[in-house]
Amino acid sequence: MARNINGMTPPVGTVIIDGYQILANYQNRHVLAKSLNAKAPEPFVVWSLDGDGDPYMGSYRVSLQSAELEFVERCFPWFWETPEAKVQAAGKDPEALINFTEVYETHRVGFYMGWMIVQPYDEMDGEILCYLPSDEWDNAGFPDLEYLKDYHTSEWDAGSLAEAVEFIDSYNLED
Repeated sequence: MARNINGMTPPVGTVIIDGYQILANYQNRHVLAKSLNAKAPEPFVVWSLDGDGDPYMGSYRVSLQSAELEFVERCFPWFWETPEAKVQAAGKDPEALINFTEVYETHRVGFYMGWMIVQPYDEMDGEILCYLPSDEWDNAGFPDLEYLKDYHTSEWDAGSLAEAVEFIDSYNLED
């Protein structure tokens, strides 16, 4: 890759290899560039840079949006992580956070930040249900999962306990 006079990787706007102009540079480790050739079939590229600023692992794209997503994924590998990974990275153990107070044959019921969380044991019974805080949950038992689902509308259905915790945390931040 062409270098500027200070020996650093060229800044945004610089035209480099084969007429590609840098659109973004993340810590001299990844660049997003666009071909100045209007007839280029895949005019956008994302390169990783080695310690000398030389490009490798070029990923050529047709659209800017696709190239931007690739660039973000390379710069921030955690961007696409699962809710489980995000919750664990925050040092949270969903099993420890949720106070499961009722255990039944088909499901268990717990509470987190006032929300009632219902986790069916069998995937055929559906996803984990998250119910808004309510006085109705106090001193109420819910041994019949079908009755609960028929007569109470959940705010959100989660695929995992980590998703439920992440949803409740984000919901509470919005208030």
